[in-house]
Amino acid sequence: MRKITKHIQIGVVTLLFCMVSVFSYAKEQTPPGIEKKDAPPGQGEHKGWEQLKHKGWTKEEWLKLKENNPEEFKKLLQQRLGDIRQRLEQLKKSDPAKYQRIMQHIRQRRIVALRKLQKANPDKFKEILEKRKDVFQEKLEKLKADNPEKYRKVMERIENLKKGRSRGNNKALGGDAASNM
Repeated sequence: MRKITKHIQIGVVTLLFCMVSVFSYAKEQTPPGIEKKDAPPGQGEHKGWEQLKHKGWTKEEWLKLKENNPEEFKKLLQQRLGDIRQRLEQLKKSDPAKYQRIMQHIRQRRIVALRKLQKANPDKFKEILEKRKDVFQEKLEKLKADNPEKYRKVMERIENLKKGRSRGNNKALGGDAASNM
């Protein structure tokens, strides 16, 4: 009986020591063995959110700035987009798989936003598509002048995409691509 009581007492004391040590570590801001990230917000994967240092603007602040000071808004927006492009380039070099996932996510968000715009405001949607088409044509003309070989490859890819779409459309209409060739 004394042996059992002694074992229980040792177990309780050990349990208390473990609990005290757990509670003392829980009070620390960063757990032991994990480095605190001292990188400034906007740099690195955490971007300051984990340490509550994020100094980003809310959507309302951006809209207010756009209304009150359009020049400053454009300047800050260009600076922000430049920072994003720079981080994407760094990510492209350091982690290509993550870069591809992020770019795919960006493309999907653009598609969703354009579909919403198409339903909500068809005239604005058409205007945006025309503007995109014009910008694309300008880029193609510049590419044709600067790098004819790359231009040729781009045009071949465009033709292949058009052929693929026309075949796909025939299937969607009930015909098959083999009978139309």
